[in-house]
Amino acid sequence: MGLSAHRTTHAVAGDRLLNLQALLQRLPQKLPSPPADRIRRWQAHKERAVEQGRREANTALAQARDAVPAAALFRALHRALPASSIVVDEIVAQTPQMIQCLFESKPFEQYRGWVGALGTSMGTALGIKVARPERTVVCALGDGALHYNPVHAAFGFAQERGLPILTVVCDNRGYFSQTWNVRKYFPDGAAVRTGQFFGDVITPTPDYAKLVEAYGGRGERVTGPAELDAAIERALATLAGGRSALLDVFVEP
Repeated sequence: MGLSAHRTTHAVAGDRLLNLQALLQRLPQKLPSPPADRIRRWQAHKERAVEQGRREANTALAQARDAVPAAALFRALHRALPASSIVVDEIVAQTPQMIQCLFESKPFEQYRGWVGALGTSMGTALGIKVARPERTVVCALGDGALHYNPVHAAFGFAQERGLPILTVVCDNRGYFSQTWNVRKYFPDGAAVRTGQFFGDVITPTPDYAKLVEAYGGRGERVTGPAELDAAIERALATLAGGRSALLDVFVEP
């Protein structure tokens, strides 16, 4: 059973593929097109949102000091990854930047790496790598989500079976999702008033690069935009050599 944050009017139990096929058969053969004015409004809204995202990304890059703007990270991944790559994401804080910059013009396959709760992206990435061993498989997740995953088992399986994956940790040194939910559901609460969100900071910051090194892989920490391209190329070269790689990227937000 999965969890959903979306309101529903009907729940259909059973095999997803069979259910979707059955629903498709019941749909009209030709669905009506939306009104032209609605299409124009949506296109204009999308163009404004994309342009605003570009401006914000460029501003963040110009102001970057000891961290990498999330948009810069996903732009660099977009440039470097083969178009046939498969991306599994367990991203919370950096979702807008990932959607806009990582999937801009290459036909990557994408799988959401969490279903109902955090902790499943690395297992999902390995399952995909088993099914598609010839493809580059990337697992992008936050440092908070990394703590929910069976990291040792995942890298151990990858080493044992010769199924290397690239893990990209968006390391903002905290659990953003917890802070975000407190602000959303308790905007007038004590945590928001005092700025004390207990448990939201991961400190001292672990050296996540060491995790993959314990299983024969290559790890690297990236703390500035100028380091990105070369670090990603080294990680992809490690994958080509049959070993897993992990990039621990200090990001904002």
